[in-house]
Amino acid sequence: MMSAAAIGTASAGVALIIQRIHQSTRTASKYAITDLGTLGGNYSIAWGINDAGQVVGYSETSSGAGRGCLWSQGNIIDLGTLGGKYSEARAINSGGQIVGCSLTARGQKHACLWSRGQIIDLGTLGGDDSEARDINDLGQVVGYSQNSRGQRRACLWSQGDIKDLGTPLGSHSSEAWSINNNQGIVVGYAYSSSGPDRACLWFQGRITDLGTLGGDRGEARDINDVGQIVGYSYSKSRQGRGFLWFNDKMLDLRAIRGGKYSHAWGINNSGQVVGNCDRGGFLWSNGTMSCLNRLLPKNSGWQISEAWDINSSGQIVGGGTFNGQAHAFLMTPVP
Repeated sequence: MMSAAAIGTASAGVALIIQRIHQSTRTASKYAITDLGTLGGNYSIAWGINDAGQVVGYSETSSGAGRGCLWSQGNIIDLGTLGGKYSEARAINSGGQIVGCSLTARGQKHACLWSRGQIIDLGTLGGDDSEARDINDLGQVVGYSQNSRGQRRACLWSQGDIKDLGTPLGSHSSEAWSINNNQGIVVGYAYSSSGPDRACLWFQGRITDLGTLGGDRGEARDINDVGQIVGYSYSKSRQGRGFLWFNDKMLDLRAIRGGKYSHAWGINNSGQVVGNCDRGGFLWSNGTMSCLNRLLPKNSGWQISEAWDINSSGQIVGGGTFNGQAHAFLMTPVP
């Protein structure tokens, strides 16, 4: 199996990031929280944030339509569609490029890129549907596409081309969820009709099975620039647990005391992890898992249900309820 340490030697900047991780990382005692609002409807959720604090996700409009949206400098922007009635925005890079998916005028779901005020159809591998899940600072996009046989395949869009990343031996379908900046390492999962999902890594034409926490299933969802990977895996007792994979080792993030499960969705370059568990959204930092609801000011009116992404400043985005309304949020650490 290819180690993350070996991968890391490909980048001159990795050593500096590793040094940051080994330094003491303190969890903020309090967070300020911002209601990101909606496009006029009753529901919104945030899925991605860049280091400039720009947030992307999904919101309902006043007419009940679903739209990918951008929250930036106090404004919410409807990103539009490829001609259909629905879109969603999943990730944003440092240059403000956004990826997600949209329905076309023919009702097909296609991966798309929003860049410089334009929406671009990224196409498919020959099938009807595709989705983009992440974009790095080089503009490389990953996600999945159906091929001509209707199988889902992890794929990479780069410089106008789409590439099938393939599947591990014994699997017929795969999905990619994240790509890092400095090495272009891709993570996601693969599955077959007779077996469960397996967390995977794609790098330089090779596919690595990341293993599990003792069970038979796992999914990788995010990777940082050091090569640390997060996701979730079944344990021997078949409980879903968030994991942190690094140097060929998979760390069980466990659950908040008294809980049963956790799912890890995002990680920043300092090694801070966010996700959700049966107690709501969580932050894992420096070996400690904290319930996000306990880090908010008292009587905030918020109940955080899931955290999807965290940037280098420790800002966290996701979804929850504010005074009973299901809205996207932005949490900012208070020193």
